[in-house]
Amino acid sequence: MVWAVATLAALLYPIPFERSGQIYYETVGFLVLLNATLGIGWNIIGGWAGQFDFGPSIFFAIGAYTAALLSIHWGFNAWLALRGAVPSTASGRSRSSRTRSSR
Repeated sequence: MVWAVATLAALLYPIPFERSGQIYYETVGFLVLLNATLGIGWNIIGGWAGQFDFGPSIFFAIGAYTAALLSIHWGFNAWLALRGAVPSTASGRSRSSRTRSSR
């Protein structure tokens, strides 16, 4: 129940700011949620599993770089640019898993 409320709050958080034109709080909220997601992933891999791996950070960087390129050069909205970054990150992940398994 708590996860459902938190997910709903995270999804509905930017809507009032988007409509009013105040993008500062939307940007801060987005960065907090994004870095929290990265921190949770690092905690699971580095803390609970005991692995030292920069893979999640690399995929995070690929997605962020792709989203920035889509937003700056092609004028995409930030939310659409993030959705556009998912396929590039997923393709990078599938390529890395294929090269790792072929050794």
